[in-house]
Formats: sequence, C-alpha cells, structure tokens
Amino acid sequence: MIKNAIDNDRVEKIKKELSNKIGFYRSDKIEKKEVKLDLNNPYATQYNYYPNDLMNIKSIQEILLDQQLLTLVQKYLNGLPIIDRVNSWYTFPSSSPDDAAAQYWHFDMERPKWLKVFIFLTDCNIDNGPHEFIKESHKPDGIPLEIRRKGYQRISEKEIFN
Repeated sequence: MIKNAIDNDRVEKIKKELSNKIGFYRSDKIEKKEVKLDLNNPYATQYNYYPNDLMNIKSIQEILLDQQLLTLVQKYLNGLPIIDRVNSWYTFPSSSPDDAAAQYWHFDMERPKWLKVFIFLTDCNIDNGPHEFIKESHKPDGIPLEIRRKGYQRISEKEIFN
C-alpha cells in the first residue's frame, strides 16, 4: 500500500470533475438507474461512473501515466503493463451485503498475471467499509481449490472464515 500517493489537490480535482458527470446506480434490488449522484440521498448501494468519462479527466490521465506507479506495476508483472480498465464508484452502506456491488468475498480472474490498483478518493477505515483482502491469496495456490472451483462467484464471510 502506498499511502498518500496522490496529493489532495489532485484528489479534489477528480472529485470536482466527477460531480459534473452522470453515472448510474446498481444493486441487487434495482435495475440500472442513470442519474446524477446525490451523496446525501443515495438511491442504491453502488454508484458507478462511465469509463469514457473517466478517461477524459486530465487528472486521471496523469495518474495512469505516473512513472512511479508504472514502474511499480512493471516490476510486479515483470513486463510492460497494459491499462485494461479504469473504473470509479461510490459504495454506500446497506443492511446486508450486495452482490452487484461486490460486497461479498470474491476473487478476480482477469488474466493469468495481472494487478489491480485501487485509489481511494475518500478516507476509508474500519468504520466505513474498507477494502479487504486475504493475506497471500494472490500467490499460486493461495486460494484453496474448493473455492477456486466455484469460479467467479460471491462467497459468504462464513465460508471464508471457515
């Protein structure tokens, strides 16, 4: 984890640009609903922005081309990185985990060798829904075979803790 890798001015610029964009809500309980985000009155568990809109934000372009980040990713992959996807979303509290908002445990299977970079634009801690991972689950055979055989599906906390 690289703390404060992006200065607050850039974060605020991105948030300001995003405030002018139309995105869409999604959750297990609703169909996709395209509207402008209202942080004080969220309509569903997750609000997403469109990737094309994100790619047109200069501050996001600068992050994607940041030499420190690119070097880190290149060293991890032992090869030149390819930017595959750029996403941005807000997740809001819900009474139970939301599958559509990826609030159950899961593992990604994008490529044989890949790396996701998460950049939080708001403070995240134990009280407001941290991103969690299981230590060493990124290593070969780091996920037990009985879970890997399930493929890309959501997994309950009970099963993970067992």
